[in-house]
Amino acid sequence: MANCSPGSNTNDIQVIQPPGQELCQSHGATPTTGTTTSNQTEIESPASQTPAPAKSVSESQEESQPKKRKLTSNVWEHFTKIKDKQGKPKAQCNYCPDILSAASTGGTNHLRRHSKACLAKNGDVAPQRQALLGFTLSAQTSSNRVWVFSQEKTRKKLARMIILHEYLFSMAKHEGFIEFMQTAQPNFAMPGRKAVRSDCVNLYQTMKKIKTANMAKASQIALTTDLWSASDLTGYMVVTAHYINQKWQLTKRIIGFRPLPPPHTGQAIADRLSQTLLDWKAVNKVAFVTLDNASSNNLAMTRLQRFLDDRSHPGETTTSPYFHV
Repeated sequence: MANCSPGSNTNDIQVIQPPGQELCQSHGATPTTGTTTSNQTEIESPASQTPAPAKSVSESQEESQPKKRKLTSNVWEHFTKIKDKQGKPKAQCNYCPDILSAASTGGTNHLRRHSKACLAKNGDVAPQRQALLGFTLSAQTSSNRVWVFSQEKTRKKLARMIILHEYLFSMAKHEGFIEFMQTAQPNFAMPGRKAVRSDCVNLYQTMKKIKTANMAKASQIALTTDLWSASDLTGYMVVTAHYINQKWQLTKRIIGFRPLPPPHTGQAIADRLSQTLLDWKAVNKVAFVTLDNASSNNLAMTRLQRFLDDRSHPGETTTSPYFHV
């Protein structure tokens, strides 16, 4: 066997390998490794052993934290469990904006009663719900809110928009508006022109009842009226009521705005004013009436004064002492 020492023959070649893998080669020599003979036991060094992988911090935290208890009651099909600002568990109803207590010591009977009432009110049909992600920038936290879509409320808002901006009733069938609503809320069933008109009339009647009730609380009202023509020469008569509300604020409401076909005689003006006061149940509250100086208005005020006398003081020929034209 060849000698691998430094003092060996010059023909010998010494090859230096990493520890544990030494190799000597000479003419006709067989390479040898750092292992022992077959009669010796092979010993693995500690460095050759593969260390066990260390557990991550998240895995150790998951093992230390107790698993959350599953919600086994079927009542949670109708509620979403959330937490309030103090971190207390709450139950958000899936069918209305109500938020109820969800403490583990309180049971679920109150949740069951509430869900039955909501389902009975909605005809046992769960409304369309859409989860919204709300952000609180100051706390850098996020919370899930449940937004309940209402076909009825959306149609009321559509009617208000059409009245407010004087849009056509047929706007609900315009291609651009339909595409917009399909993107914003695909669940909205677009009404037709007749349905939109009906919604606008119903909204007007509702608001009229509210304004009539508010005007009934006033002790006196003053009326102003004017005649004018539209671009198509259609004549209109507008009647405005002025009064002080319970908060001592001057309030102005248009209570009459209807076409008045010619001729605009004093009798026609008086009849329109009388009908407007009857519609708004304000006959007994008129104290002042202001008109322009047209000759027909003199006859109109004479007829209106007679009408108010008959309604306010039956059998008397004089008007209220506070009445002024």
